[in-house]
Amino acid sequence: MEDFDRTKFLATELAKHLRGREGAMSLALMQRLRSRIDAEKKCEAPVRTSESKTIGVWKASADGGWTRQIERFEEWRCWADVEFIPPKADGKTRILLIGESVARGYFFDPAVTPARMLRTRLESAYPGRFEVVDLARIDINQFAMLDLIDKAKCLEPDFVVFWGGNNWVNRGELEPRHMDWLLANLDRYYQESHRLFLEELLPAAAERIAHRLARLAEAGKTLMIVPDWNLGRWRNEPGVAIPFLPGGGHGRWYRLREEAERALAEGDLAHALEIANEMGAIDGGSGADTFEIRAQVALAQNRPADARRELEKSRDALVGLPIPTGPRCPASLQDALERAATASGMRVFDQRERFAVDGRERYFMDYCHLSREGLLDSVQEIFSHLQSAFDLPAATPESPPSEFPPEDEALAHLLAAVHNAHHGQSDAEIGFHVRKAVEIFPQIRDDIHSLLDVVNRRAPRWMCESFERLAKKAVVNRYLHPRNPTEWDKFEETPLNRALSSVLEEAEAAALSELMLAEHFTPSKGVDLLDYQYRARTFRSRFGHGLGLPVGFFRSCEPVSRFRLIAPQSARVTLKITYRLAFDPTPGCGPEVRVNGRAIAALAPARSWVSFVIDVPEEALVGAGQEVTIHWPEQDFDWSAHRREIEYCVNSGGFADALPIFGEVFRFRATFSTP
Repeated sequence: MEDFDRTKFLATELAKHLRGREGAMSLALMQRLRSRIDAEKKCEAPVRTSESKTIGVWKASADGGWTRQIERFEEWRCWADVEFIPPKADGKTRILLIGESVARGYFFDPAVTPARMLRTRLESAYPGRFEVVDLARIDINQFAMLDLIDKAKCLEPDFVVFWGGNNWVNRGELEPRHMDWLLANLDRYYQESHRLFLEELLPAAAERIAHRLARLAEAGKTLMIVPDWNLGRWRNEPGVAIPFLPGGGHGRWYRLREEAERALAEGDLAHALEIANEMGAIDGGSGADTFEIRAQVALAQNRPADARRELEKSRDALVGLPIPTGPRCPASLQDALERAATASGMRVFDQRERFAVDGRERYFMDYCHLSREGLLDSVQEIFSHLQSAFDLPAATPESPPSEFPPEDEALAHLLAAVHNAHHGQSDAEIGFHVRKAVEIFPQIRDDIHSLLDVVNRRAPRWMCESFERLAKKAVVNRYLHPRNPTEWDKFEETPLNRALSSVLEEAEAAALSELMLAEHFTPSKGVDLLDYQYRARTFRSRFGHGLGLPVGFFRSCEPVSRFRLIAPQSARVTLKITYRLAFDPTPGCGPEVRVNGRAIAALAPARSWVSFVIDVPEEALVGAGQEVTIHWPEQDFDWSAHRREIEYCVNSGGFADALPIFGEVFRFRATFSTP
């Protein structure tokens, strides 16, 4: 007994009982119970004031100003291209712009920025009266925004413009009490998570922002810009249809979607609406495509107000789901920003009201970033509020004729074409920006040649001479530079290639096929079709649509998986695939492999990993660019198993895959032989 270590014994016994999944759940629940107790004792952290030594990438200097920190060089591209923020000048009125990438002038920055445009107008109308400090940052979330607002007191602003709300749709604000509520409503997990974000979390975030802004400047000297969204032309990224649903119905929902799209194409609006309503009964409001179809019907019937409501619901359908989504400001957050600002006595510029007058299309470059017209209208609105706030005499500001240099504006549209392509937008939308670029600056064709060369070579962009030429231009350098982590990878660029080639001469477009064959047709090595360049057209499709840990194989969240194969029509192609299905399929129904729409192999409905070798018939090949598709069978997605996975992940701090997986591919290679 004297040598008996009770602590070690009890710890060993506890470890034995906590082994395995159920033990981990018990430990997680104990931790969650403790976090609830800690949360009740927690007090709000004190707000930082003028003692802060840094603001963004700038650090306080001895002369009272703020100098850009070289040690944060990698972050410079996200902020204003300003080396030094001087101390507030005597007798000048300081305007402070705080915002996200829209306020940076995304695509135009650093050649054109809203802050610089505003500064030019103020100096033209009221020389020597105003100075403008630009604190807009790309990719800033609401929590970093709160910190920035607190620190900005050091800059002694006389008027604050707040321009944000697109980057707040994330999972960071879920508290233990919210998680407990979701666990208590597991059969409505996705619907309740969606409701929590729209009705509680995002409105609360708007109130927090308004509360902090009230500490930064007088209410009448603060302008809240409520951001609008490109409802008319932007669509959710492909691959995100509906999450797991209790009671099944996934297969029927996808069949109904195909039927509704056919009805729309044939002009049978009544039937399309009837089908969309059936889809809504299955998805319970979580299907963005359901609202999109209803919106298309409303537009065709000349009911714009109804179409707008449906498009807003389509945009907002993914909010709160554990699915990575692009920036967006949901209707509930837009309303909350306007409501919180008004209640605090702030000035409000609701872009929804302004941009709806002439149609949103001309105001946007993508989902939320503004075109030349959108930037001009927004800066003019800010200018008008400043005139009113400081009771300034009437004056018409002059904007320099070179404010939007043609080459930089054309490059902005070219970059927008790339961005639209990498978010899975339509050929029409990608092509619009390419044609607009050529219309503004015909010499942009040289850059289009360089861009085609970059995206279609196998080498990373930093190894391409054509990229070096493009990167010498400030706008391109900021958005396509290898320092940008979201742009390191190359994509499957078929839609972008079509758009870029459409503005070139026939001979120039033909040269693209020769380049692609030279770069990607490697008879001695073959091709890995799971490489991003051959399967990933969008940002999300590279890594999947989940928030959990990555896996070492490709997962398809769509009924059809698409791959690009570069091979001449004369080649003999063999495909080697290792795959499995995620759930039990309809008996006897396995995946089907097609080349250019022609069925070439019916595979076994295997739940465990299985490999097949497929010889591609010569007649299936067309031209030099082949499309290989895997058509996954309809499967019975098991909600009860997924419910258990959600419960485990919520308790352990992880995320279950919210979207059904149709199939998984571990290997997919093409090899070639000489005829």
